[in-house]
Amino acid sequence: MMNTSDNIAAPATGIGGAISILRISGPDALAIGNRVWHGKTPLSPANARTMLLGHAGSDSALAVYMKAPASYTGDDVVELHCHGGAATADALLRLLLSSGCRMAEPGEFTFRAFVNGKMDLVQAEAVADVIGAGSEQALNVAERQLAGSLSRRLDALWGTLNELRAECESHLDFPEEELAWDPDVAAKINAVAAELGSLLETRELGATLRDGVSLVLAGDLQAQCTASSYAMRELGVPFAGLFGACSTMAESLTLAALLVESGAAEKALAVTSSHFCSSERQFRFPLNYGGVRTPTAQHTATASGAALVGKQGSIHIEEVCIGRVVDLGVTDLNNMGAAMAPAAWDTLRQYFADTGTGPADYDKIITGDLAQVGSDLLVRLAAEEGCDLRPRYTDCGLMLYDREGQKVDAGASGCGCSAAVMCAHFLPAMQRGEYKNILFMATGALMSPTACQQGESIPGVAHLLHLTAAGEPLS
Repeated sequence: MMNTSDNIAAPATGIGGAISILRISGPDALAIGNRVWHGKTPLSPANARTMLLGHAGSDSALAVYMKAPASYTGDDVVELHCHGGAATADALLRLLLSSGCRMAEPGEFTFRAFVNGKMDLVQAEAVADVIGAGSEQALNVAERQLAGSLSRRLDALWGTLNELRAECESHLDFPEEELAWDPDVAAKINAVAAELGSLLETRELGATLRDGVSLVLAGDLQAQCTASSYAMRELGVPFAGLFGACSTMAESLTLAALLVESGAAEKALAVTSSHFCSSERQFRFPLNYGGVRTPTAQHTATASGAALVGKQGSIHIEEVCIGRVVDLGVTDLNNMGAAMAPAAWDTLRQYFADTGTGPADYDKIITGDLAQVGSDLLVRLAAEEGCDLRPRYTDCGLMLYDREGQKVDAGASGCGCSAAVMCAHFLPAMQRGEYKNILFMATGALMSPTACQQGESIPGVAHLLHLTAAGEPLS
């Protein structure tokens, strides 16, 4: 148990910078400060919170006195600001330790602040999160917690729970009085449950912001995955760039799951995006010429999706199936559905064979993004081998847009399409219990403008994941 009634000292900054700050806290902080620091005017309550120039030991130093309780710890505090050389700071610290202070334990200043009512436990925890924040977003969350945002929510919950407890106890203690129940009791209980659920939902996000991710797996359709690479400049997280065309979301999820399951990563972020103008200009039509699109063409989605893969979670990746490259000789840049459908059926057929399952074993089979032409072709290819996909099958390329109200021809494409539909629609639906058992398969046309202009055909690939909302978590 820490002693909270003696005098402690420790560096408040890292030693070796231009300036070092040493902090004293305790009942004799003012006397010790005046013992080791000397200026024209001694430190006193009259000049509290005023920076004074003087010297400490052999070094010139600034000093400031903060009178209890208006200090970080709630006790009297003196701070000494000296030059930051290691020898200078070490000499001043030794002087403080020989003048009535002991070396503070790690976190002891914050512990005293808690004991003295300057902050609660939630805020005390946030102090460490502010210091250890690895990104601007993590810092913002920690600073809000330190400012009391989470504490205020918890205090409000505690107040409501106390009201409910008092209501229940009055009925239990005085049954003979036949007291009337507060008509808002049920509403208050539901509100508390909803607020607790909301807090629990943010727990994983908060832990991720605090601890960071081991790796980001990201890709897009721009040349050399430009969008992903430029976005990662600000994050300072290990990054592996991927290109699987429209199969990139399934590819990144698959690799993330394998890395986490093997122990190579604690948490991995799977990210995919696409942009209409950049992709259309690169792969198909020169939009500024106003070219006429064919009915088989797909409309690249300006969209993105991201999923965090870790050891804990309400949705589990049970199995993955990495697809083979399939090329049946399609050369039309405006008919990618036809190029990708054979690869989709190849992967799906292989998965059914490996697992001994069929369409009826799943709540939903989802592809992305075959759109109308590719979806029809996939259903036909499966039917030719006696497999009926229709009752449980849908395609993200047919869901993202309203084909009747929007001019998107055969439907949506772009790796951001399946990413957005999965992350914004299907995964939340699984969390709500609407689906328990789905197959997600993203398909990609592995083409380049140069190869197609030279007459090359378009290879296709499809990667599949089996997702469940029940069972032991694999990732």
